[in-house]
This record gives sequence, structure tokens and C-alpha cells, in this order.
Amino acid sequence: MSEHMPPEFEERIHDLLAAPDADPVFVDGLRSKILERTKMKTHHRFSPRLAWAIAIALVLLIIGLLAFSPRVVEAMKRLLGYVPGVGYVEQGITLRVLSAPVIVEKDGLTVTIEKGVADTQHTVLLARVEGYTANNYGAQTCVTHSQLRLADGTILHEGRMEAGTESKSADAASNYFVRYEYPVMPPKQVDATLEIPCLMFDANFKDWQIPLHFQVAEGTNQVIPVIDLPTALPPQPSPTGASTTSTETAPEGFSVVLKSEAELGDGYVLSGSYQWSDPRYDQTAVTVSSMDILDANGQAVPFQEVNTDPSAELGPRQIPFVYQITGKKFAWPLKIIVNAISVVEPGQGTFQFDPGPDPQIDQTWNVNIDVPVGQHIIYVETIKLTAGREPTMVGYDFTMTSDPFVAGAAVDDKDPIIVCKDGCGGGGGGGGGFGVGPSGFVGATGPFSYGWSMNGYSPAGVKTFVISGMSVFFKGPWQVSWQPSSP
Repeated sequence: MSEHMPPEFEERIHDLLAAPDADPVFVDGLRSKILERTKMKTHHRFSPRLAWAIAIALVLLIIGLLAFSPRVVEAMKRLLGYVPGVGYVEQGITLRVLSAPVIVEKDGLTVTIEKGVADTQHTVLLARVEGYTANNYGAQTCVTHSQLRLADGTILHEGRMEAGTESKSADAASNYFVRYEYPVMPPKQVDATLEIPCLMFDANFKDWQIPLHFQVAEGTNQVIPVIDLPTALPPQPSPTGASTTSTETAPEGFSVVLKSEAELGDGYVLSGSYQWSDPRYDQTAVTVSSMDILDANGQAVPFQEVNTDPSAELGPRQIPFVYQITGKKFAWPLKIIVNAISVVEPGQGTFQFDPGPDPQIDQTWNVNIDVPVGQHIIYVETIKLTAGREPTMVGYDFTMTSDPFVAGAAVDDKDPIIVCKDGCGGGGGGGGGFGVGPSGFVGATGPFSYGWSMNGYSPAGVKTFVISGMSVFFKGPWQVSWQPSSP
């Protein structure tokens, strides 16, 4: 078979990519037909040969549509959109947006519902609260969550709520930005009332009722089209010099893969994922510890990370990302560069420690123990006995150092002794946490720590501690270039 495409085929591909936008009515019609066909059932039985023949015919039909109907190609691309502040939405006749911002003033506060979106995944509201003082929170609290009451009486309960503020002072009144998420709003519903029993969970500000009106998103200019980017090149091998030792290497095939772009009024939104092929590491083992976006002159490009597409289907060796770039006047192309990643290695090491028969809270021991873990040495400097958040909780904190490639590690008691004479208030559970200290994002520059506490834990006697979950830095760079599809 020839490795080169005939000129006619290349010209046809060029025509497809240059095709004009699909008619909005055609897009919605196509989507409706697709949904209807997926719901159809049949009670006929087919022979295997006939089934294969039909399958082949359908494949040929789809290929024909893609090759000869630019309207179908463009329509399929437009099924995903982006709303600034909200994130990715699924377009179509069921997508609705808030018709206009809604402002309600009460109890000295002003609440503005700035945006609202209802698609086939969820319902999202973005609110701004003005005049609220942070120290009110906690004075009189209530834990009753908000809800959306639809015109037909249906109630959508709050699934998630996030809040942030512009002020760094807890005593100053400021603007709070709140994101509410609810289940899917039925397609024909356009009117709802946001019911907030306690604004900001503060019992001083009760019973907020905010009427909302939605409208079909098509034609509102609130939804920005998302353009699928060409398939990236196969994953690149790890850069030379990324290894911490002669035999320890970064995850094989690590690469930066772009998926889509969306043009905003003041910038762009880029989505994609960090991917690798190494079967030793899943999604939980790899962290991108340092990355930049630079222009063609090496100048830093301002950007921020935003919510990823909740409907994206990702494999076990992928980490999704969405970056919102501010500005449009750059020296193109831009480069997304990963300077370093940290990887949790599977190895572990053990050591013994004897605090004596009666250790006391806040007592510290300078132990200075070297513990081999994989291809590295963890140097345990100090161990401290600490109290937990409950009277029955106690545990140890560990301060450690290692070579510059080690970002952190966990330390646990191999065989913890739990003593519950008067009850442990929930048993022997506990918690742990890392402290990176002065460690950087591309290499450790100082000690790191790990600590935990457990209900009813007995700290006395000889202990065998296990060091595991060692996080190791690997330096890049790994990078991908991008510039807008349209100037």
C-alpha cells in the first residue's frame, strides 16, 4: 500500500477543514436525530453475517458523511461549548442560560446572580455577595443548604457549593464569589427560584428567595464555540537527563497533548491532558509540579487554571487540564512547557524507634537515622510526639531530608497498638499529611515532614515505622506548541 495520499484526497481534506460554520438549525436537528436513534429498540433477530453486513454498511455510510458533508463535520464539532466562569457545557436545544443578571438587596447585603447555565450534565449558578464580613461566619451558623425550586414544584438540591473572596482580611467586608451546582434541570423548565435558608451559612442572613428566568442559549452569545484541535503526535520519549539515577527514569511516553481551544473576548481557553504510557504509574501517582506558558520570545504568558470538562473520558494514565490565557497580542506560537513532574514510587523502607515507656506530648527526639527507600536514602532527623484534634488522639511527626530529587514521603506505624479504655470516639482511625517545608517545585531545597494521629494510639515501646509513598522529582522539559486556528 502506498504511504502517500493522492492529491485529490488531500484537497478534499483541506476543503473539509475550511468548511463554513454549520447552520444552527441543522446542528440542533442533527443532535435530536442522534438522540432519537440511540433510544430506538428492535425486536428482530439477525444472523451474524447479516449483522456484520449492516455494521460494515453503517461504517461506510459514516465515512461517506464525513467525507462529503462538511455540515456534519462542523455540526459534530459544535456540540461542546464554553461559558467563562462556568466551564464546558454541552450545546443543543436543551442548553439554557440565565436571561439577565438578578440583583437582590436584603439585610444590608447585595446578592447578584451573574450567570446561570443548565445543560444535560448539571445546573450551575455564579453569584456575587457584597457587604458580607468574614467574621460573621461562625458566629451563628446553620448547615441547611440551598435549593432550586422549579416552576412545576420540582426541587433540585444543592450538590456542591464553592466560595471565595477578593479580600485577604477576615475583618473587612468584601465581595464573595459563590458557585452553586445542582442536578439537571428538565429541558422545558425555564423559571426557578433560588432558595437560600442561610446566606453564607450564617444564621444572621436568613430566607433569601431569588427568582430566576432562563432562556435557550442559541443566539445569546453567552456560549463560546469550542474547536477540536488536530490529533497530537505520538507520546514523546522522556528527555535525556530526566533520570535521577542511572537506572531511574521518568514515566515512559510522558507528553503534553492538546484537545481543544475556545476564543474569548480577552484571550483563549486551551484544554488537553498530560499523558504517559508507562504502566507502572496511574493517574494518582503523577503530579505536574512546575509548568509555564511562554511565547515565541520566551516571555511568560499570563494564564490561570479553570474547571475541566466534567464529561471528558480519560484513561488511567492521563491528567486533564484547562488553562485560560489572558491577552491575544503575543509572539506566536505559544509553548506549554512542563519543567518537572513528581512521581510516587512504589518502594518502601523500615526503621525502629524506641521512645521509652512513658513518652510525653511535644517531646522531640533527634534520631538521625538513614533509611534506604528504592534508589534513595531518606534521612530521618527528628521525631516528635503530638496531640490530635480529639483528646483521645495522639501520634508522631517526622522531619526528614534526602537528595534533591525526593519531594516527600509518608511514615506509618507498621503495627500500631490501639488502647481504648474509656472509648476512642470512633475507633482507631486517624489522619496524616505532608509538609514540604522549603522544598521547591523542581527539586528539594530543605527538609520535609509527615505527621499523623490516631484515636487510642499507644506511643510507648519499640516501634517499627515504614517509609513509603516517596515522591521523586523528574526534570523535563516536555512541551507542545500552539497558536490560534484563526488569526
